[in-house]
Parts: sequence; structure tokens; C-alpha cells
Amino acid sequence: MKTLLIILGVLVAISVVGFVVKTLFWIGVIGAIAFVAVGVAGALKGKKGPQALR
Repeated sequence: MKTLLIILGVLVAISVVGFVVKTLFWIGVIGAIAFVAVGVAGALKGKKGPQALR
């Protein structure tokens, strides 16, 4: 019975770590897409020349 609980605990820990890694991966993908979108929007808007920050 004790061995079964240890195995169950290890499987739960692996599942939690896997969920966290997968979540961080998708957050990174969304961040990369947002970064590219902002860069494209800035390139399209900024064709008039350099502008100073206000």
C-alpha cells in the first residue's frame, strides 16, 4: 500500500510539472505573436520617419 501511494505521488508531481511547462510554453508563444504584431504595426505606422517619444 505504501509503494502504491509513493507511485501515485510521483505521478501527480510529474503531471503538475508537465502542466506548468505546457502553460509556460503557450504563454511564450502568445508573447512572441504579440511581439511580432507590435513590430509590424510599428513598421507600418512609422514609415513617415523617426518620431520622438512624448
